[in-house]
Amino acid sequence: MSLISGLVGLVFSRLLRFLRSLFPAEVCGVAVMLLGISLVRPGMMNAMGLDKLEQGINTIHLSISVITLLTIVGIAVFGQHRLRLLALACGLIAGLTVSVALGQVGPNEWNTMVETPWWGWPEIRLVTPAMSTDFIPLCIVMALVLCVDNIGMLVSIQRQGDPHWQHIDYRQASAGVSISSIGDVVAALFGGMPTGISSANISLAHATGNLSRRVSLATGVLLIITAFTPRFVTVLTFLPKPVIGAVMVYAAAYMLVSGMSLFLTRLLSPRRIFIIGLALVMGLTPALIPGVFANTPDLMRPILESPLAMGTFTAMMLVLFLNLRENPTAHVTLKLQPAANESVQEFHINRQLRPLLLTLGEQAGSAKEHIERTIDIGSEFMAAMAESCHLPPQIDVEFKVQDQQVQVSLAFETHMHDTQGHCAWEDQHATQVRSWAKEKIRVIHIGHHGSVQTVVLLIE
Repeated sequence: MSLISGLVGLVFSRLLRFLRSLFPAEVCGVAVMLLGISLVRPGMMNAMGLDKLEQGINTIHLSISVITLLTIVGIAVFGQHRLRLLALACGLIAGLTVSVALGQVGPNEWNTMVETPWWGWPEIRLVTPAMSTDFIPLCIVMALVLCVDNIGMLVSIQRQGDPHWQHIDYRQASAGVSISSIGDVVAALFGGMPTGISSANISLAHATGNLSRRVSLATGVLLIITAFTPRFVTVLTFLPKPVIGAVMVYAAAYMLVSGMSLFLTRLLSPRRIFIIGLALVMGLTPALIPGVFANTPDLMRPILESPLAMGTFTAMMLVLFLNLRENPTAHVTLKLQPAANESVQEFHINRQLRPLLLTLGEQAGSAKEHIERTIDIGSEFMAAMAESCHLPPQIDVEFKVQDQQVQVSLAFETHMHDTQGHCAWEDQHATQVRSWAKEKIRVIHIGHHGSVQTVVLLIE
């Protein structure tokens, strides 16, 4: 399984940049949100001491979970900056201490821990991968599910590092999936299990606000040292279920809110609303109705029984079926009215542009604040041009959304040309137009074709 997972992941990472149309912000939001939902059931069952749903709540387990969770949240929210880095570790220590005090760590565990030495060399044994061909299709499907899981985690990481995140950084995502896949291949050579990105650590990074690479390197060094401390590893394997459940609940809470924020802060067209809604319904089905896909073929069950895989693949198929446009465009003929001053002209232009750009923002799934900023800055700029640059009563305007930018193309008739075709309008106003745009927007082209003057702007 580990070898196939690694090989499939490496292929997937190379193809990821060609699949960018399948991962708009809505799909990423659904993936991250369902990642949190998939942690709710096992997290809450561990936290409440349930092996089956028919059982009653174990109050001792619930008490341990509550203390662990309150410790993590309390330090992460109210602690000093450096202390917040240790929020998860403090929670684990608190949970383990309470578990020992309440008798949840038995004598067998104590004896095993005491008999385990503090220091020792890890036993390294290379193995020859062996597999049954009957399981290869199933392993491939499970590897794809793991790749989608990693994409959801990497999106969460990217959003923490970029407050103005709009879409996946495919180069970084491809590198992240590749590294995880290489880890799977190495694990296969030593008889290990497939690896993955830790949702609890991503939640901790969000709570502490620390994304320093030095912290990651220090953590890696500590993990290497841990490989030479058998007793410490033994203690980690004896962590009680309620402690593990509290950590899973903590991670689920962050993932749910992070996923929702990816699409709730955007303008959504009916197509995008349908994609999000139906994907969430399909993803929640295996979580709310366990066993509903018990009679389906074994090859499909890893996808159908996973909320993350079910919802994400549904969203991707809907994106293909509904043909979302990546860089939509819109045209309008802007009518300039006689105005007492520039502010009044700006008001009239704003009123004409707003409905068009809001609709365009819905088609592109743009952030609300970005479209509002485009409306305000564009109206201000055009009003200034109308006031000072002798514009005709009508201007043809084209808007094109490109990732986090909006390209604005203005075209209007001007008769300020001499017999050689030289444009006097450009001589008089080009420098002035560029000076206005210096602080807020970029002028990427000023030119003319015959009597038609063009100005192309880029609002970032």
